[in-house]
Amino acid sequence: MRATRTGIVLLAILLAAAQTVQAGRVAVEVTASGEQFLVVNTSDKPVTPRLIVRGWTDRDGFPPRHASGLRMDGVPVLPARMLTGATWILEPDGSARWGYRTGTWSRAEGAPPDPRLWVFDPDKMSLDHWPPLPNYGGAMLWVASGGAPRAWSCRIEFPANPLVKRFCIAGNYEQCSSGKNATAVARVFADPEMKSLVAERAVDSATGRIEFVGTPALPNLFYLQITAKDIHTRNPIGLYWVDLWAELDAVGLPRLTLQPGVNALTAEDAEDSSHRWRILLEDKAIRDNPPRPKPEPLPDFVKNHRSRFRDRPAPAQKLATPAGVFPLGFYDGLPPGHLDFGVDDMVDMNCNVVHGSNMGPDNLGAVLDLLERAGLKLIYQGGGSGALYYQHKGYFGNDVKQEVEFNEANFKPSARKQVPLYRNRPGLLGWSIAEEVPPDVPERMTSYYALMRELDPTHAPVFLHNNFQAAKNDLERNYPAAITHDQYAFSLDPRTTGPTNLSQSVGAVLGTTRVYRELCDAHDVPFWFMGQCFAEPSSEGYSGPPYGLSGGARRLSPAVIRMQGWAAIAEGARGVFFFLYQGDGCCRDRYWRQTEQWHGVQTLFGEVTRLTPLLLRLKRDDGRDVSVKAKDSDAPLVIRVFTRRDQPATATKGLYAIVLNRSDTVRAPLALDGEIVQQAETVWDVKRGKAAADTILDPGEGTLLWIGSKDQVVADRTLLETVRGK
Repeated sequence: MRATRTGIVLLAILLAAAQTVQAGRVAVEVTASGEQFLVVNTSDKPVTPRLIVRGWTDRDGFPPRHASGLRMDGVPVLPARMLTGATWILEPDGSARWGYRTGTWSRAEGAPPDPRLWVFDPDKMSLDHWPPLPNYGGAMLWVASGGAPRAWSCRIEFPANPLVKRFCIAGNYEQCSSGKNATAVARVFADPEMKSLVAERAVDSATGRIEFVGTPALPNLFYLQITAKDIHTRNPIGLYWVDLWAELDAVGLPRLTLQPGVNALTAEDAEDSSHRWRILLEDKAIRDNPPRPKPEPLPDFVKNHRSRFRDRPAPAQKLATPAGVFPLGFYDGLPPGHLDFGVDDMVDMNCNVVHGSNMGPDNLGAVLDLLERAGLKLIYQGGGSGALYYQHKGYFGNDVKQEVEFNEANFKPSARKQVPLYRNRPGLLGWSIAEEVPPDVPERMTSYYALMRELDPTHAPVFLHNNFQAAKNDLERNYPAAITHDQYAFSLDPRTTGPTNLSQSVGAVLGTTRVYRELCDAHDVPFWFMGQCFAEPSSEGYSGPPYGLSGGARRLSPAVIRMQGWAAIAEGARGVFFFLYQGDGCCRDRYWRQTEQWHGVQTLFGEVTRLTPLLLRLKRDDGRDVSVKAKDSDAPLVIRVFTRRDQPATATKGLYAIVLNRSDTVRAPLALDGEIVQQAETVWDVKRGKAAADTILDPGEGTLLWIGSKDQVVADRTLLETVRGK
């Protein structure tokens, strides 16, 4: 064998007997044939657990080595050859399931460090194609091009004994299911030369699947071809989000039995196997989401921190309106445990506003006392109806009657008692009285807006929306002073959480920001963007296809953090928040250590802060975007045009542009072209305070340009210096 190791992996996880309440799971990574691990059966009887096996391919060789021939304690639990990341599930009753997810999107940030932890692996296409071909695949699983069929093929292998009851190819067939352009088909062959056809099925337009059920029975080893027929166009036709899955009768397959007490299990596989497996043993009901690690206790250096602003007098501040502030900050509740530490830390990251979360009005005064000393402002958002947070029908099983009665009984009495106490507080920027509501809820909130304005005319209500129609209804009926939209566009799984590569993620930020900003422009209120500053591992699920990992959010580099903020500003956002402040992939990790994301946020907020007096006076001029372009059409530049909202169009001779480098690895020279550029007296980098001719943008960096007369350069410099000096 290529690799052998006899070490023992000790697991402090118990398998409970079927009749006990506790469910148990043992999960191990096997990387060498002969690896051992211990499993404890707490029952006094033998237990046949559910067995879940996932196999990964060794990518270093050619052809690549697939995981194959798994035996546990000599029992051939999976003698078959596995496709990359495929899942095999053997139930105690002898039924079996198998699943495989194709990887059909490229990933601009580069290959993941460990494909076993990556939901959507773009290299699977080349690893599993039959016969193995290098550099195969791309953004789609292509089935036709130039009027001719193209095919993707793979070898499917199950253990010899099970009967294949059902085999399904699910995916997005929108280009080839109606018969208008082509019809997707799958063919099963008995031989590797693909001459002996066993069965052929076309996509069912009603279900969006290709299924093989009943006769003829599929062999346990076959060669699958996915292609198209009846092609009526020369345009490329492709499938995406393709899953293969099967249901089998495996009663005749040997199953693993655990004896009472400690079982030392040995995992062995074939000599030509990749020796890369994930093995899970479960004793009863499936657990789609394993328990997350418990939060670490608050460390002493956080809970014992005393803010450097505690003993400083609050500087003289005027009341501010949401339209007069360009907020830069985090969504965080600032609980007493980390209030002092968080305030100092956020000031160091160049924040100016905190968007509250799950706060309570009883200690709001103490929070504002410290924030005002630190020069920060707060968007207050409570943690329940009695804490000035309107709880919508989703909290009550979609029962509108309960929603109305509960908020009438809790929100309004609390508001009458608490809200007047905070009139004229300069540290309070606004009241966020709910978030992420369904579209019909704003119509029932009108009296709550009116009440808040009556009780505190010095601070306007604002709203955080994640539903466009709800935001539209809210603006038309209730006139919030600002709208925030939270968007987390950097995902691990496009099926469940969103875009999975940098180009698509940044495109999503640009597109969504534009839609919400146009809505807010129509009502003359600012749009604030809330972006992603967290990472979330994918969860394991085996209750139904697609089996294995799903969901999750990517960990973002400092360059991508910076890029995300500039992308939102480029499309007209007049404020940027990030979710979250502390946790996995955040600016402070679960142990409260400073991370590289901290520096990304600090850089972004620092450079934007210097420009906010001018950014607040700008408005997007979408129609003039075409007037400025990159000289090199391949340059990774995003260019968006602005004009002044505080001056007539004829008052300035030129226009403003925000330019963003949307690459996270390559520096980009700021070389621009277009009629307005050619006619301008100067192209001025406002952020750097110099001509832009030799400007080179770092990965993820954005800047503000003035393209026009030199007189405006002097006027803008005076504005920035005057506001900054106040």
